[in-house]
Amino acid sequence: MAQPAATGPDGHYWAGYRFTPRLIAATRSAVWVVENHLPLVVRVDPMSGELTGPRRVGHGDPAGRGAHDLLAHEDDIWIRWNDGITRFRPADGDERWVDLSAAGLAVGDAGVWALTGDGRLARVDPSGMGFEPVGEPEVRRHSIAVGHGAVWALTWTHVPGGSTVSRIDPGSGEVGAQLAMQGSPRQLMMAPDAVYVRVWRRDGERVEESVLRIGAREVELQAAFSVPPGAGSAVLDGVIWSPEHDEAEGPSAVRRIDAASGELLGSVSVPGWVTGVAPGPNGMWACVERRGGPGGCILRLSEEGTSAIDLDALDMAAHLPA
Repeated sequence: MAQPAATGPDGHYWAGYRFTPRLIAATRSAVWVVENHLPLVVRVDPMSGELTGPRRVGHGDPAGRGAHDLLAHEDDIWIRWNDGITRFRPADGDERWVDLSAAGLAVGDAGVWALTGDGRLARVDPSGMGFEPVGEPEVRRHSIAVGHGAVWALTWTHVPGGSTVSRIDPGSGEVGAQLAMQGSPRQLMMAPDAVYVRVWRRDGERVEESVLRIGAREVELQAAFSVPPGAGSAVLDGVIWSPEHDEAEGPSAVRRIDAASGELLGSVSVPGWVTGVAPGPNGMWACVERRGGPGGCILRLSEEGTSAIDLDALDMAAHLPA
């Protein structure tokens, strides 16, 4: 992960710091990126690549408050911080703060949901005016997602190296169906055809990761295949886009994997370290950090290659801590 710029000749810790992207999400008309260390967002026009911002969002001391989740729901964006949740409406600039220190955040057709510290689900008011706990606590829950009219939870099991995916009724909070799997929980992904679960297993010194396709209605395993270790994956039009990381300097890659068969469809080279991918207007989007220093770019990914939007020209002067 990129670090803040080294102390400059005038002793200023943030001297020369550039916007370093960490998370990415897309609404119906724009792509949004949140900064790695500061509570700042930038809007990217998906057609022209024009940048708007950075704009400060969130609440409290801006220094060192990295975001944990950036999600889009209809035309709003939601950001999870250490101490609360931001709902930002780009159309009118309205911003709301939900005073909930959440362990996870998810949006979808069943609304906006958070995972509390004790593993309880919480329904978040879509206008950002508060939240309502639903169901019973479950301290082993790792992450949540929303789709197919339900809330989904990925949970550690008591068996070492195991996890369980559960479909939960959004009205009652009751678990309707469960599936136990081999592998420690990593990520939940929603797609129109199925639910995709990413798990990892350790084999000696090696870490192996897999994606499992789960039927959304019957909650049964349909397929399983390997993916490279790296940042979280995303699914678009039957294709899983999965970043591949290594420790060497230079470019990394994003693999394209058929979500039905697990067949490798190709690989796209990227100029740095992918910290997030998200489906959006005109395809798949990624944010990339430069290795060994601050700054980065936004990429639109396609099977033909990438097109980059550089972030170095963004004016950070007014937003850096004193």
